[in-house]
Amino acid sequence: MAALGLGILVPGLKDVLIAFLDRTFDLHLYNAPPKVGWLLLGGGIILLAVAFVGVDRVWNWLEHRTGMTGWNKAAVVVLQQTGFDSNQRDLRSDELPPKLAGRAIRTVRADLSPHLRRSPPDVDRALEDQSRIPDRLTGAKTGPGETQLAYCGIVQAPFQILAGYQLAAWPAVLNFDWDRQRQRWWSLDEGDGPDLLIALRSEPVPDGRTLAIAIEVSYSISTAAILQTIQTIGEIVRIGPVAPVLDVLTHNGQVQAIASAFRGALDEARERYGAGHDVHVFCAAPMSVGFALGRQISRTLDGPVTAYAYDVQSTPHYPWGLVVNARPSAHVVRI
Repeated sequence: MAALGLGILVPGLKDVLIAFLDRTFDLHLYNAPPKVGWLLLGGGIILLAVAFVGVDRVWNWLEHRTGMTGWNKAAVVVLQQTGFDSNQRDLRSDELPPKLAGRAIRTVRADLSPHLRRSPPDVDRALEDQSRIPDRLTGAKTGPGETQLAYCGIVQAPFQILAGYQLAAWPAVLNFDWDRQRQRWWSLDEGDGPDLLIALRSEPVPDGRTLAIAIEVSYSISTAAILQTIQTIGEIVRIGPVAPVLDVLTHNGQVQAIASAFRGALDEARERYGAGHDVHVFCAAPMSVGFALGRQISRTLDGPVTAYAYDVQSTPHYPWGLVVNARPSAHVVRI
């Protein structure tokens, strides 16, 4: 926008100057009327002003002044992650919340199922595909207004958490969960919603020295399953409602309450165990929670955070994981 303004402004200044000299000294060098230069000059100044103020603010001001929506029509970019079923249906425009009505949808599909459904799963290939997500989302941005990012899908917890970590710099994300009864995507409501009494409970484990965090929203996670995966666990911090249950989340505020408790557990771990201490994460929660957890992991403050995938047919039940914030990039661990 700024470049376009300058591109118009500079010729406009030239035309005004030539027209002035032509009229003053009767040089007969310029046949166009002076108003052409002034029009170009004015157009360039307007475009530079819009670039300075911000396109989004201008469109929002037009909506406010005219009372008409639709000025700010950037597409909704949907990141849809798949790890189990490649036939998962896309988000439809009629499933968008009212505030986004009329927006186009651009779906960025991260289908990891061809790799993760193998026996054993090819986690390295899936991770390679996942690493391209930020660039693909940047390429999908479009329209004059601010791009709204939406997140949905069904994929193993480590890839949910990694996606949130990769996209932590994006503004607020619109979360969609799959409604099994109605067979449709639905967005979590705004606001805090009913108080789920999210608790943070510490469970000491004798003779251990490392920390596990268990996110228990949909299901409880047994101590035996955690210790079967990592034998050096000395403490398990459990985060979630007192009685985990399916489909309990209805509002974004509930997701943020869980994510904030997770961030608090990471901060306490750093104080108690020291910077750089390993943290092992086991998550039984909807996709929106996994994504929100990843957005809480710090690139600079936290030691290695490893998230594990559940497989009921495997022994141990958490046979692999991802070190989410490893440097220079995430990598796979196998049990």
